[in-house]
Amino acid sequence: MKFQILNILVYGANGQIRSIELKPDAVNVVTGQSKTGKSALIHIVDYCLGRRECNVPAGVIRKHVKWYAVKLQTSSGEVFIARRNPEPGKESSEDIYIERGTSLSFPEASSLTKNANLETLASILNHVLGIGEYTHEPKAGQTRKTGTADIGKALFYCFQEQSEIDDQKFLFHRQGEPFMPQSIKDYLPYFLGAITDEFIQNKEELRKLNRKLKQVESRIAERNRLKGQNFERAFALLNEAKSVDLIAADEPLQDSWSNVRQLIEAALARNIDNDPAEPNVDVLNDLLDRQQRIRETYRIATSELKSLKDLKRSSNGFGSEMGEQKSRLESINIFGHTGDPNTCPLCSSTLPSAVPSAEAIRASLTDIDSQLEAVTNDTPHLDAMIAKAEDQLGEIKKQLDEVKASIISLQTTNQRISDLRDFNSRRAMIKGRLSLYLENMPANDVDDSDDKLEAEKIAEQVRALEAVLDDETLAGRLESILSLVSAQITSLARKLEIEHSDSPMRLDLKKLTIVADHADDGPIPMPKMGSGETWVGLHLVTHLALHNWFFKKQRPVPQFLFLDQPSQAYFPPDTSAETVREQTEATNPDRQSVIRMFKLIVEETKNFQVIVTEHADIREDWYQALVRENWWDGKQKLVPVEWIEVES
Repeated sequence: MKFQILNILVYGANGQIRSIELKPDAVNVVTGQSKTGKSALIHIVDYCLGRRECNVPAGVIRKHVKWYAVKLQTSSGEVFIARRNPEPGKESSEDIYIERGTSLSFPEASSLTKNANLETLASILNHVLGIGEYTHEPKAGQTRKTGTADIGKALFYCFQEQSEIDDQKFLFHRQGEPFMPQSIKDYLPYFLGAITDEFIQNKEELRKLNRKLKQVESRIAERNRLKGQNFERAFALLNEAKSVDLIAADEPLQDSWSNVRQLIEAALARNIDNDPAEPNVDVLNDLLDRQQRIRETYRIATSELKSLKDLKRSSNGFGSEMGEQKSRLESINIFGHTGDPNTCPLCSSTLPSAVPSAEAIRASLTDIDSQLEAVTNDTPHLDAMIAKAEDQLGEIKKQLDEVKASIISLQTTNQRISDLRDFNSRRAMIKGRLSLYLENMPANDVDDSDDKLEAEKIAEQVRALEAVLDDETLAGRLESILSLVSAQITSLARKLEIEHSDSPMRLDLKKLTIVADHADDGPIPMPKMGSGETWVGLHLVTHLALHNWFFKKQRPVPQFLFLDQPSQAYFPPDTSAETVREQTEATNPDRQSVIRMFKLIVEETKNFQVIVTEHADIREDWYQALVRENWWDGKQKLVPVEWIEVES
């Protein structure tokens, strides 16, 4: 997979073309003084690759340029993309020209006509990069929407603008914009390769299986709904059919789906065009009469059930009273009183009336025991009678519900078709409803057995895929990759002699920063580290390490890294040419740091492209060999001076 920049172009309002030529798989330096258009190059590339808004600064460039363009080298050939400069007051343009081929020449300005929009551009670039159809689905309870991997999310790792490359808080391109940090966290695992093509295929298969399972379960639920509880829905439709003589009025309805199917099929077989009939107005009257009879039966059954329950409550009350009396009599036995019945068994005083004899007490207890036994023995019999009465009442209620459903359905149908012009139209409507119902009925009396078996099979496949796509498995792969990338970050940081690099450094995906793990002081994140030189160095080594990983694993990320003024910690943007050259002399203490930085970039750039817009102009052959454009003479700029002079 290859995706690098061969040319960055601007088309003037005068129809002329200005091209910056770059080399693939190499370091490319554009050096020059401030206000020559160097920093606009990164915005031009970003805009031509699909950024919604154009961030090229207002001024000379926006005034004198009509189109921005890039020519790309890809695995499948070259791609030329031109995008119109937004009109004054607007931030974007959907006028995009795309051309694909080999050894493409630059189209004339007059040939740049819109043949694509942003959506088309993104689709083409996604295909060229080989970005799979990976969809990130937020976890349950999270409010953000489902999104997909695309060229825009891959470019987070390809740009470091002037304001980003020395930022102590933000490590990635556009990280400081709303919602972007979460997007980087969501999709970096995919671009790193923790989420593999196999993972994506399994996830897509899981999505299809869940959708298929839902369809099967919906069929089962819909059939149950159409059938209705206890054949109510089926009988209601069949009674409608009786009312229009599609079924004989005296045809019995049975609690059998095979019988229901047979009657519906017979009704549908009736040729209403050749077999005209008169409406059977007696069906509704018969149903109403039957409803009245069932209601009377229901009333009688309810009354009998109430009587049985009252009898049981009375028996239970009598038993409780007898039990209480027995307890009182038994308590007297504890004294074992056998003396003078006129004397108190406790204090031996004379009683006003005689104490009952033991024989009399025992006789009373025996009588109470007999009555209690009779009550106890009769209770199970009452329970059985009550249960039987409740079952009969339930069956009567079932019949009443079925008749009621038929009456309501018939009355509703009569109301709905009252405006139809003839009776055959009414019959046709009822046949249509019968046909729809029949389509959703099971093929036989074994309700939904095939669908239920299929649902169980699909559910088993879903569980197996969910185990493969387990969050812990994915987290383990991601942790392993981050560990390897972090090891290279540490190695590069030590080559660059970055502060804290004597301790292991790691890429913290949760906080999107670099952390140095000190043995004594604990973790120290990038915002708490030293100077601008340190922050620039950490940005640089992180992105070099990531691009080496992307290439090694052939991940779908453009193979270029665009750096805007990485030496700004040493040369501020307003530094003069004399000062730059003076500070790059051998006697300058910062010289070695700058040289070390650029040599590291060259050393690590073997399989991808680095584009640097710089103030630094190191007067050494190895550095000058990297320079593609030098704008220090006051004449060379992105927008040629003659364009401005002619238009002025």
